[in-house]
Amino acid sequence: MMKVLEERGRIYGDFKDIAEVSQKIKNLYYINKTDDNINEPVIDEGFEMIVHKLSRIINGGWFYIDNWKDLVGYAQLIADYLENHEKAIDSDVFYKEKDSNNEWRYMKWLKNS
Repeated sequence: MMKVLEERGRIYGDFKDIAEVSQKIKNLYYINKTDDNINEPVIDEGFEMIVHKLSRIINGGWFYIDNWKDLVGYAQLIADYLENHEKAIDSDVFYKEKDSNNEWRYMKWLKNS
């Protein structure tokens, strides 16, 4: 176990520094959670895991590929959870596509199409 901690220390620096950054970001999240009735453990935990990874990156893990992959993974878990959530909001997405005359036109992406 000490070998793992030493390796992580070389990559990320002192755990105390990671904890300070992480707690500052988490405090902003929970302070700005305006509705006391919101109880979404999946979103909260996913957010906290993302913050943990960001804190590691900020403290020296810029080039550690797993950090970036983990960020994507946790964000995807939250997005997947929200796909069928009654309060979920999705934006209208438009993209450009060439039509039969080879002209660019805007198309609307339909979620269920």
